[in-house]
Amino acid sequence: MLFRSPGRFDRRLARMQLSWGSRVWVGTLSTMVLARFDQFLMVGIVAPDQLGLYAVAVTAAGVSAPVAQGVGFAFFPHLVAEPDPRARDVRTRQGLVWVLAGSSAVCVVLALVVPWALPALFGPPFRGAVAPLFVLLPGQLLWNAAQVFKTRLDADNRPGAGSRAIALGACITVVGVPVAVPRWGIMGAAVVTTL
Repeated sequence: MLFRSPGRFDRRLARMQLSWGSRVWVGTLSTMVLARFDQFLMVGIVAPDQLGLYAVAVTAAGVSAPVAQGVGFAFFPHLVAEPDPRARDVRTRQGLVWVLAGSSAVCVVLALVVPWALPALFGPPFRGAVAPLFVLLPGQLLWNAAQVFKTRLDADNRPGAGSRAIALGACITVVGVPVAVPRWGIMGAAVVTTL
């Protein structure tokens, strides 16, 4: 709490929270850019139906993201509480195994089900979302794995390192999508997003 007692402000704690928050903020903003800004950049470059297909593919690829979030939320307090760096390494590897196993299972199910389920549920035109989905799935799997390392950096009080990596990905998206989409359409956006 920022207040030691009612009405008494704790400056030291406020400085710690501002320091942490400022380092996390860059990553949070960059994550927002990565999550949807590619679609915003595509408005006016691709036809609305193509943008819709891309949005469906992105949404389907993101179905595995809660696996990484859940593991991260579960093992963050254990990492913070663990004083031994080697034990933290073991926990990080365990988290990575769980995320890769869970995310891979979700991606395999998506790859098997989506090609027939999308057209069956929404009609044949939605078949156009399948190819970009296949390009996006490996990127989503790697994003999920990266969240384990981001959680580790946060636990080691190094959230700025993870934020910088996410910011680099956001920069690639902001520069790459307008370059790739006019030439390769939604497949170009999928490739850039996967990178």
